[in-house]
Amino acid sequence: MAQTQEKLTAAEVADLFPAATPRSNINHYWPYVQTALEEEGIGDPAMVLLALATIRAESEGFEPIDEHLSAWNTEPGGHPYGLYDDRHDLGNRGAGDGEAFRGRGFVQLTGRDNYARVWPTTWCRPAGTSRSSQRSRSGRPPFGSLPQRA
Repeated sequence: MAQTQEKLTAAEVADLFPAATPRSNINHYWPYVQTALEEEGIGDPAMVLLALATIRAESEGFEPIDEHLSAWNTEPGGHPYGLYDDRHDLGNRGAGDGEAFRGRGFVQLTGRDNYARVWPTTWCRPAGTSRSSQRSRSGRPPFGSLPQRA
């Protein structure tokens, strides 16, 4: 069970990120991230700091992002994210899975199995499939898939 602790403010979180990280992103997204952590029973200060360190490493701008094409996920001349297609350790099953289940969110969640574990109601499905009524237990999209700010 999560320990009851004083909640970190957006200003305190901002102190943990480089000066180049837009403070407006932290102000906007921190309440969502904090709520998601609480909903998962993560309240221990060390665990919250670990989550923030992961967010800093994966999406330093403190906003959910889609993985960019790179030599780590796409062969030269190959289709986008093709190096993930047959990654059975991620639960991917073949052509198209790499792109459909590429890294997304604050922590760059990658792979069919990881998506299923975090979004058991298939909130984050492959492109072209229905996303209606796909929500987390709280009725909101999981924090890894929050829409980009306008």
